[in-house]
Amino acid sequence: MDLDKRTEVLEYALQIEESIKILLLLCLGINNSTKTKLFGSKAGISFQNKIDLLYDIDVLEKDEYQGLELQMNFRNKFLHDIKFNTYLSILSFFDNGIKNRFKKYLLDNGDISDEDSCREDYQNLYMSNLKVILTKIESKKKDADDTMDLLSTPTKIYNGLTDIFFNLIGDLYQQIENSNLENPDVNELVNKIRIKCKEHSTKFKNNETVKKIYTDYYSRLTNPDKMKDIFK
Repeated sequence: MDLDKRTEVLEYALQIEESIKILLLLCLGINNSTKTKLFGSKAGISFQNKIDLLYDIDVLEKDEYQGLELQMNFRNKFLHDIKFNTYLSILSFFDNGIKNRFKKYLLDNGDISDEDSCREDYQNLYMSNLKVILTKIESKKKDADDTMDLLSTPTKIYNGLTDIFFNLIGDLYQQIENSNLENPDVNELVNKIRIKCKEHSTKFKNNETVKKIYTDYYSRLTNPDKMKDIFK
């Protein structure tokens, strides 16, 4: 049965399948797969369906899609059909199109008619697929971070303007304290300024419209489900 090869193929397949699942969840904006019908612990969407979907939404290029499909063709033969216990026996079953795709992963001195070369070829195929997926996962994570940074810009602006406003009030109070309050006209002006500063700072703090806008916006940023509405 050549369990060594079958175990290796299974291990590679499981790693690729898990990576594809992570990539698809990122693309779909799903944070908790255990609550889903298709990605939970029970059998749901197949690996073929997953890469089909990633291809349909332009996450996978055609050659990347074909590389993943090629790896799973070998996986299915090794694990589901006992008569296929070598790479050469599997290749004899495939058509020339699949064989030519497989040849692309041969080392410079590799030979598709040699079993050891084909095993190295398959390992290269696996490494190529894994690199593609991990690169796309990192790219999607960066896109998500960039989006969050962009969406948080209004909050940063609001906080910056708040600091400027209250710094202004603080500076005015400092000037008031250093004024010649013995002069009646100055004292009257200072009192008016003090009252206006207090009125406007109170209005700023208690402005319900501003509070609601800020609270709603921040709530949507920190809630993945509500955040989706931003892009509708």
